[in-house]
Amino acid sequence: MAVLLLKHPVEDYEKWHRAFEDSGALRDRHGCASARPFREAADPDSVLVLLEFAEESQAHRYLEDPELARQMEDAGVLTMPRIEFFED
Repeated sequence: MAVLLLKHPVEDYEKWHRAFEDSGALRDRHGCASARPFREAADPDSVLVLLEFAEESQAHRYLEDPELARQMEDAGVLTMPRIEFFED
C-alpha cells in the first residue's frame, strides 16, 4: 500500500472541504482506496490529506492529472502542496 501525503493552506476550510468531498470520482479513477482529510489544530485553514493507493504509480498518475490542478484551484488551495510518499 502506498500512502500519499498532501499538505497545503486553503482560502477557506469549509469551501475546500466541500470541494474535496465532491472530487471523489477523480480519486476513484486513479485507484485511491482511502482519502482522509485533516485540518491543523493551530491553523484551521491548513489541511493535510492522506490518500492510499495499491501502488505508488497510481498516486503519481493522480498527481499528474490536469483535472487535479483545476480542482485544487477551484477549491481555494493557495500554494503547491507539500507532497510525500510512504509505504505500508
